[in-house]
Amino acid sequence: MSFKFLELPNFAEEEGDLLTDTDKWMYEVAKLRKEELMAYESSLKAKWDTQNAFNSVRREAEEKAGFQFVKNLLFNTDFDDEKIAELASVSLSFVQKVKAELKVK
Repeated sequence: MSFKFLELPNFAEEEGDLLTDTDKWMYEVAKLRKEELMAYESSLKAKWDTQNAFNSVRREAEEKAGFQFVKNLLFNTDFDDEKIAELASVSLSFVQKVKAELKVK
């Protein structure tokens, strides 16, 4: 796999040479004044922070739901840990973690 790096200040394409959306984006960003670039970078950081917060909440909710489902299977079935992991679409270690937290035999 080969990687290419581009320093935006060194982006030297002319407006008529822009072929892709990426070229057009790099051209626009390379032409920003310092204050505009700082505002742009700040808005990107805010967007990424918000996305990371949403992803964290989503992961937490999914884990809680998985925990509850595994708990119900542990208490209400005679399935072994492997079968519970399969039914709940979680790892065996997650089932064992839930089991340990609930102190289920």
